[in-house]
Amino acid sequence: MTLRLVALAAGTALCLTAARAADDDAAARLAAAQQMMTILHADQIEDVRIGLIVDRAKAQYREERAGTPPGAIDHYGDVLREELARDKAKLLALRTQYYAEHFTAAELTAWGKLLDSEIGRKMTDSEPMIMRDLYGVDDLWITNAMERTARRLAAETDGS
Repeated sequence: MTLRLVALAAGTALCLTAARAADDDAAARLAAAQQMMTILHADQIEDVRIGLIVDRAKAQYREERAGTPPGAIDHYGDVLREELARDKAKLLALRTQYYAEHFTAAELTAWGKLLDSEIGRKMTDSEPMIMRDLYGVDDLWITNAMERTARRLAAETDGS
């Protein structure tokens, strides 16, 4: 009986140690992910992203509601920006958590060191400009693909 209690106590202690180690690893991964997000300038990148989303939404709003006064469209954009900004911290936390769950602390630290290198800083510093430039390309790409899709579907309908 005493031997069983000792074995049970040892097993419990081993499980608790493993759980604590897993928690420590999770904490280290989360800390490394948070550091990486800082190096990435993720907060500023989200601001750029929000600006691009608002610009696109205002253009769509203007198209869908022809004749809407410019002030009303601007107001729509301001309210949308506020709503998106309200969720920014949650999105950044989710992104940080995702990195922490899918990468080891060592991988995140190495990634952070790469981003903190000369080429990494150039990449992260260029990201807002790249996002702005490519966002327009994305719009053009999507618009062209949608037009081609409509033509193909129309041709299929005409041919049947």
